[in-house]
Amino acid sequence: MTKIYIANLEDYSENILTGKWVELPLAEKELELAIQSVLGDEGHLIADYDADFCISKYEDVRKLNAFVEKLESLSSCDQEKVAFLLERYGYSREKALDSIDDVIFYKGMTLKEVAGDLKNDGCFWLACNLKKSGYHETKKGVFRYYQKGER
Repeated sequence: MTKIYIANLEDYSENILTGKWVELPLAEKELELAIQSVLGDEGHLIADYDADFCISKYEDVRKLNAFVEKLESLSSCDQEKVAFLLERYGYSREKALDSIDDVIFYKGMTLKEVAGDLKNDGCFWLACNLKKSGYHETKKGVFRYYQKGER
């Protein structure tokens, strides 16, 4: 779920918060109506958001909506991979979407648990060197990103 607070830019610059919370993705017409209901002919910005990735105040709401639509069409596992690539590697949203097949996600596991699984599979050296081998532990699990030429 991605929610943004679209605010009137002129009011915002005068420390007045006039706007509306919108849940993305929206159909194109619905998005335009939401923007116009807040702004009239004034500019807008994103004053606040609730999302699993960073959003800039001055981001194009229409492009953001298109990204969220693509993101929500993915499995929850692939959505986590995209969030990881955005946060860890600072990838553009398009590059993160294009790179999800290069990420392995061990949902809910720790490095120690992944190492145990790898040892059971006979990968002793790798199990002892996970951090050196590009494995990253997060609150959501362990990720391994294979950059070009690594596999």
